[in-house]
Amino acid sequence: MILQFFIRNYKVAKIIVVSLLLILLVVDVILVFTDGIPTYSAFIKQNRTRLLWLTFTLGGLTSKIYFNRSTPEILDEINGFLSFFFMVIIVLMTGLGLSLIDDLVIPTFVQLLVLLGGAYLAYRFWPQYQKVV
Repeated sequence: MILQFFIRNYKVAKIIVVSLLLILLVVDVILVFTDGIPTYSAFIKQNRTRLLWLTFTLGGLTSKIYFNRSTPEILDEINGFLSFFFMVIIVLMTGLGLSLIDDLVIPTFVQLLVLLGGAYLAYRFWPQYQKVV
């Protein structure tokens, strides 16, 4: 019974994440046609280097939600969370350091690699603790 509750909530969480992504996309498309209002896409494009950590985190959390692994040890989840958190800090410092260089723009391919790197790190090193019944 408890397992069914968590499985149902897990499916609801997936639906909520997809819904929010679609709403963000629709709002961004509407704002593109409106003059004078900065869109999410324009903000990310202008600050791509400084927001490299956000791309990494987005990839990691998406992987955590959709491609999760389980572990019976709570210490594994704590270690995975800390490793992911410290990697986010490293990517944050790297992005802030690179943003100090004038006219440096991170290419889209590199940003895609950072996104996939975050997804892989979260999948590989951050399993979800589940109590063995």
